[in-house]
Amino acid sequence: MVAQDVKITALKSVDKDVAYEGDTLHYQTIITNNGSQTIKNIDFKDTLSPDVNFVINSVKINGISYLDYNPSQGFNLPELESNKSINVEFDVDILQNIENNIVNNIALIEVQSDGTILNFPTNEVSTFINKRNQPLISYGIPINKWCLPCKIDFCCKRCHCSKKCYKKYF
Repeated sequence: MVAQDVKITALKSVDKDVAYEGDTLHYQTIITNNGSQTIKNIDFKDTLSPDVNFVINSVKINGISYLDYNPSQGFNLPELESNKSINVEFDVDILQNIENNIVNNIALIEVQSDGTILNFPTNEVSTFINKRNQPLISYGIPINKWCLPCKIDFCCKRCHCSKKCYKKYF
């Protein structure tokens, strides 16, 4: 297969937009072959945030558990036929007393084709982390409302995205 014929999309998702320290996040990546030929030599690697721990034995590929796989170390994926997808999923636990309020994640799909290494990064997903037993504060006022698209707190009925988000998440 010629490198220019490799056409992959990789869509990443996370099950929680907002979580607490100690919660478990479930990541899913759907890798689709949009080309006309079967793709071989596909590797999956996910550099995890320092604010999470990988849950051992949680990797599944197309619903099948792979007990020794670790996304941080990377692993090989099965061949991917034209117009088919591979579903990779795994869990992480959010650590206690983290410094950041947001856990970001992105994976990298690497394909070796025709002597060339091609990289296909996923989209970045983010989870806002609410620290347990700590009131949310904005401009000195404890609050419990968040703009989900911006992942920031607000007290003035307006957030950075100007969509006037009024949903209560906690």
